[in-house]
Amino acid sequence: MTSRSAAVLIVVSGMAALIAALTLAFLVRMRSDAEEAAAFDRQAQARLMVTAALAYVQETARLGWDDEAFGWIDVRDGAPGPRNVRGEMLYAGDPVTGRGLAFPAVGGRAARCPTWLWRRPPSAVEQTVNYNPLPSAPGLDWRANIAYPAPEPRALTDPTWTAAERVDRWRRGDPQPVGGEGVAWFRCYRMTPEDCAAHRASDGTAAPLHWSPAVFALSCGGGGTLGYADWAEVVADGAEASFGGDRALFEDLRAHQAVLWYACEWSPMQGGFGHKYFHADYAVPGGFPDGYGRTSTIPWSQTPTNRPWKDDTSHRPNSRGFGGTFLWIERLARAPDRW
Repeated sequence: MTSRSAAVLIVVSGMAALIAALTLAFLVRMRSDAEEAAAFDRQAQARLMVTAALAYVQETARLGWDDEAFGWIDVRDGAPGPRNVRGEMLYAGDPVTGRGLAFPAVGGRAARCPTWLWRRPPSAVEQTVNYNPLPSAPGLDWRANIAYPAPEPRALTDPTWTAAERVDRWRRGDPQPVGGEGVAWFRCYRMTPEDCAAHRASDGTAAPLHWSPAVFALSCGGGGTLGYADWAEVVADGAEASFGGDRALFEDLRAHQAVLWYACEWSPMQGGFGHKYFHADYAVPGGFPDGYGRTSTIPWSQTPTNRPWKDDTSHRPNSRGFGGTFLWIERLARAPDRW
């Protein structure tokens, strides 16, 4: 081999090594970017679940028990709810303290709520914006212009459904996940007086919470654990198959998920003109009952039922929180002892 050939070989080898190093660095950077994007996605999913968990507390204060309920603290007598119109408990628990083994009982096992996007939600309607647009050609009879020949809204149905099954399938919806499942979840735990007494501030100092039967700990997560707190809970539910029977897989998913913890206290106050989540214990200037532009205010009463000052149709359509509101919502710096 001549010296010239050796020099060419050295140059080519060096260039190949440089290209290999650049390729490796590029792949490492791509993997790092993908991991950061996945972490961002899990964090976003967890934050979305905060809204879902708060809405769950509000709605289940009144609905979802096969009977109408009257709040987590019954607005009629202050007893732990939910209870039906006859005052009967709608869950298994102590009638005085509300304690029991499972949610919604005080101190019971948390409600675990994995979420996913349904292919078609129950009682879905078409997304058509305008079924009866005004005609673009002038000169038509005005009665035809403002007529509504096409009914709206329309139920979103499948043409393959038979007439006998159409209504039932439309009401049920299609829960098949779109884009996969197991990407987000939340848990709802009804706290005990002991849980509230053990509460700590962000710096670790003791900061007991005032307890009521309407204080909750909410865990909001983004990740593939389906909301299970640990493997023991998976086994207790007989859900090992959800993770292929592989505990190591579950622990890996648990290590990489994003979880946000909150505490809150539900209130029977309806709210209305203010924030849809918070207890509206204030006067609202202008409008009702004296009309637009007036300087009147709307005082909200502090009666046991926390009803608006004027409890009729002029106010109720403007109340946005028929499931109640929240006295306070706190972001927790660390996981509570029980969640």
